[in-house]
Amino acid sequence: MRENMGLFLGKRETDGKWVEGYLYPGIGQHKGKWFITVVDDCLTTSHTYAVISETIREFTGLSDKTGKGIFEGDIVERGDRIWVIEYDNMCAQFVMKTFTDRGVFWIRSFDLIPSEWCEVIGNKFDNPELIKGGEKNGKNDVKGRTRQ
Repeated sequence: MRENMGLFLGKRETDGKWVEGYLYPGIGQHKGKWFITVVDDCLTTSHTYAVISETIREFTGLSDKTGKGIFEGDIVERGDRIWVIEYDNMCAQFVMKTFTDRGVFWIRSFDLIPSEWCEVIGNKFDNPELIKGGEKNGKNDVKGRTRQ
């Protein structure tokens, strides 16, 4: 089931820490910047942070087998492969992408895959080394380190 649509992650401009909340474009003197507003569970207080636009990631509405929310740019383990979650503008949907010896392989309709088949192991901003090769047990192990 898709929940909490409209949530985003982004790295704060001030210290590079991730914040999760609602995304807003800057206006006036802040035009061209993006902001994420974080609201507490009781909806009584909020904080707004300027975020680095290249790091903005949208929530897919799905969670992995551990209950962790899956965001655009997340790296997930599914079976014996490592996948990256991306948004495909042409198809207007989230997709899974992996790299094989024969090129890039995509799974469209990512939201139809049971979430218990996936586990978030990182993201493409903090853990780009996990993406290389896409193989869990082959040239690369699950952490993306080349095997000797």
